[in-house]
Amino acid sequence: MVASGPGLPHGVSESVRLVPGVTAATPVKRTTVVMAVKEMGEKNLRSLNGSGIGADAAATMDPGVSSGRLGDLRGGTVALSRDVAGGLRVGSTAPLWLADGTRIRARVVAVYDRGLGFGDVLLPHDVVAAHSASPLDDRVLVRGRADLSAVTAAYAGAGTVTPDAFQAGLSQEIRLQGFVSLLVVAAITGFILVGLVTTLATATAARRREFALLRLVGATRRQVLRMLRLEAAIVLGTGIAVGGLIAAVTLTAFAARVTGLPLPSVPLWNARRSSSAWPDPAPPRSSSRRAPCCAGAPSLPLLKGASMSTSTRWTLICVLIGVNVLSNVVLGDGWIQIAVSAVTGLAAVAVLIDLLLRGRREP
Repeated sequence: MVASGPGLPHGVSESVRLVPGVTAATPVKRTTVVMAVKEMGEKNLRSLNGSGIGADAAATMDPGVSSGRLGDLRGGTVALSRDVAGGLRVGSTAPLWLADGTRIRARVVAVYDRGLGFGDVLLPHDVVAAHSASPLDDRVLVRGRADLSAVTAAYAGAGTVTPDAFQAGLSQEIRLQGFVSLLVVAAITGFILVGLVTTLATATAARRREFALLRLVGATRRQVLRMLRLEAAIVLGTGIAVGGLIAAVTLTAFAARVTGLPLPSVPLWNARRSSSAWPDPAPPRSSSRRAPCCAGAPSLPLLKGASMSTSTRWTLICVLIGVNVLSNVVLGDGWIQIAVSAVTGLAAVAVLIDLLLRGRREP
């Protein structure tokens, strides 16, 4: 069940459970949690996206629990994604701060793998509701085969959608976000190309006397142009190779940390769609008879181990910018410098856009 307005009242999930044919109904309420996460040997406070989920969540969602049980999530407990668990195991105590600033010490009851789709923290629904400014739930995941028309009629703005319909609406939103990101990339690329052409024109004009001297000693116009083309191919090829190697080292490390592989594990178009869709709850557990009234997130591809901290992304950006600046100082205004600056600049822009796209999940 979903709402056309700001959310669903707390009583919706209870009403759904009373409908004949419903085997489980899980309210989902998104929240933000601050927690100390171990990164590169040090613990840093990070703002993590998570959800408050009902007690029967194990029947409606599958976050890929690797240890512990999601059914034990009640009271002062918490489930953590593998990416932020660090040295914490089932039974450990994790200090964290809830959305209203309240500090709690929660016992870890489960560690799961699909942090990209579910967020990094799962808490009991009543704990999140007690420390939230709004009493409304974001959605209710339903398992079973039942007619929920009586429930939707009782609550204004409430409705039911199938997973396919939910995915279609989400895909439309993702396409709009992708179009905006393409406009940003196009604008930045245009500025880079303008700077590249301007620098090349300036460097060529500065060698005008050299070209005139070559013509005076007997070189033909065709020979001079051939020399320039060969020189450009050698220098630009060297610059692109050096810049590409530098970008490959940083971006390969980035991809390995995000997806668990040195290269993206899904096609680029689907990867962008998945990265934009990750703040939403993951799909409900599949069954042989899926009810048309079941409301849940679509079966989007989830990347394995996808979580890289904001600080790590900024580190990559700073490294690429540092190489860019260093090439300007050391290489001067030559064509190698132009190629290295272009490649490292584009790589820095790519990481920055990735940071912005994931800002919804990791503020």
